[in-house]
This record gives sequence, structure tokens and C-alpha cells, in this order.
Amino acid sequence: MATVKENLIAAKALIDTPGKWEAMGRSALDALSAVARLGTPDNQSCIKALQKAQGKMGTDWSNHREVMERFDRAIAEQDGAA
Repeated sequence: MATVKENLIAAKALIDTPGKWEAMGRSALDALSAVARLGTPDNQSCIKALQKAQGKMGTDWSNHREVMERFDRAIAEQDGAA
């Protein structure tokens, strides 16, 4: 079973270019849809990690660069997760 970090990396890959992001719709729901598309049993942990990163960065989920930064932060925080 993949770790939360591995799932976040896989979800990020689904929207890692502006073109992929635009194809998904460019919103918070689409970032979370990238997680849901993985179909893993640990989707909620991935969503919680993104929400934690969001709390530190603000609420704008419409900017591709900022969403990628949230994924990066959530991924990096997994290194310190228990």
C-alpha cells in the first residue's frame, strides 16, 4: 500500500503542468479530485495533508503555482509525520 507521501506525489503528477491543471478545471475541487482519482483507501489522509498545507498558505486554490506549492509543502511535511 502506498504511503500518503507517495499518493500526494502521484496526485500532484495528475495536475503538475498548467495544461493538466486547466484540463481538470483549475479549482480546489480539482486538486482534491486528483487525489480521489488515485482510488486509494487513504484518500482522506491525503486530503487532510493538503488542508493542513492550505492553512499555512491561505485559501486561493485557483492559482496553479500556489496549488503546486501546497502539494510540495504537504509532501515535505510527510517526512516529519509519524
